[in-house]
Amino acid sequence: MRDSGTKPATNGRFVFPLFAALADFERDLIRERTRAGLAVAMARGRKCGRRPVMTPKKLARARALIDKGLTVREAAARVMGGKTSLYESLARRVSAKTVTPRKESMKDW
Repeated sequence: MRDSGTKPATNGRFVFPLFAALADFERDLIRERTRAGLAVAMARGRKCGRRPVMTPKKLARARALIDKGLTVREAAARVMGGKTSLYESLARRVSAKTVTPRKESMKDW
């Protein structure tokens, strides 16, 4: 029995875009469902994303250590955090009393 004259390349030219379109459609569905799920979770009061490394308790302790004269790197090591996350937390939570790192700690940047 002979083939009907179609080549494998002809079949592939038809099937490949079909599968690509199905995969694209499925990816869009997944994206929509994920966004809808996140919206529902946020409406219920859930916070999405990673928890902050510097808790308010750690940040208060680090501020006290910096006020005593430790560098930001030393204070971060004592509260079991990184200096970068401590710098970011200090910048985010600037209040009326501004905490500025000592000049020695600026060489850590």
